[in-house]
Amino acid sequence: MKHRNFRIPGIWFAIIALYTLSVIVTPNMLSGAQLMNLMKIAPFLGVVALGHTFVVLTGGTDLSVSALITTTIIIACRLMDYGKGSILAAILVTVLLGVVIGAINGLIITMFKILPLVVTLSMNFVIFGLALILSGGVTIGRVSPSFEVLTKGYVFNLIPVSFVVLLIFTLLMWIVLNKTKFGRELYATGSNSVAAHVSGINTKAIIIKAHIICSLSAVATGLLLASYIQIPSFDVGDTYSLNSLAAVVVGGTLMSGGVGGVVNSLGGAIFVTILNSFLNVVRTSIGVQYLFQGLIIIIGIWASSSGFGKKVFGGIKKLPIFTKVKKNV
Repeated sequence: MKHRNFRIPGIWFAIIALYTLSVIVTPNMLSGAQLMNLMKIAPFLGVVALGHTFVVLTGGTDLSVSALITTTIIIACRLMDYGKGSILAAILVTVLLGVVIGAINGLIITMFKILPLVVTLSMNFVIFGLALILSGGVTIGRVSPSFEVLTKGYVFNLIPVSFVVLLIFTLLMWIVLNKTKFGRELYATGSNSVAAHVSGINTKAIIIKAHIICSLSAVATGLLLASYIQIPSFDVGDTYSLNSLAAVVVGGTLMSGGVGGVVNSLGGAIFVTILNSFLNVVRTSIGVQYLFQGLIIIIGIWASSSGFGKKVFGGIKKLPIFTKVKKNV
């Protein structure tokens, strides 16, 4: 009987090292209150990073998530209207928005062969511009009191509801990536789109679906943030495009596509959350925080392009589909 060698991804050792260092420098990082706070805020970055993973696995990126998160918060607060409106309507409208934006991103990328970075960065401005036009530049509304349970409630009076939501998202997306035909085809598309196309995979449809999943994850993060801050804001989502990309690449998903996974991205999100929290605790400037975010992305991209990532986080998955391609050729 053959046994697979189980290897713990390097990101989890990096988390332990970072947290240990932060505790040594600032013992308050070890307090129960700080640990609980980390569990509450990690889902904000974690959920959108999980969705961003799907796009990066295709060899792309999505920089429109920032504006989509902000727009979700604005719409949710207005439609809930201090409890006078409807939570269901807010969820349905924002989910529909996520599907539309993701589909548009994917269609433009696949039909016109434009770089994902260019398309999604442009879409980020389009979404934010529309949000300003529709709102008249004025933030109105507030989430329903009952909706605040997402970030204020606890399961068994111990685990924040938002953290449970993050774990559920991680499990569902892991199943999609590892146990479904779509997941196998997504890895195949990212690993070698030409071979995937030759084998019969509709690579355009795969890329479009990946962008829809990413946009829906951004909407989910927007709803969580709306529950947390309770009132609309025009700048709360600004950092999430780069932060979510940083979480994905530091987790070991290669920018070239085809290698990585949501569990590693979860680790990357936790790593970035701990890092940002530590920098806040020691009262560093916003400039220093942006500096670290940029360095993380640069290191992650270097790891991808140099092949270092493959050595550390594992090689490309052996997909049955590639076996078929070899036989056909």
